[in-house]
Amino acid sequence: MSDKFPPRSLASLLGTARTIDFSKLPSSDPRYRNLKAYNLHFAEHQGGKALLETAKKLFADHNPYAALAAVSKA
Repeated sequence: MSDKFPPRSLASLLGTARTIDFSKLPSSDPRYRNLKAYNLHFAEHQGGKALLETAKKLFADHNPYAALAAVSKA
């Protein structure tokens, strides 16, 4: 998978036939961890250290949709 694959696209691939609300998943859930790991990777490689730190903070605050929005702008 390329570093240019948009994070929002990954979020849809991690889902099932029904919609997943990532903000309600525990941070220990494998789907949440995959979403977080890819977004942090994407942020680091596409947006640099500042975006990576922003994404880390948003995930630490358990705000995955804000992190997705921030990283998707890179």
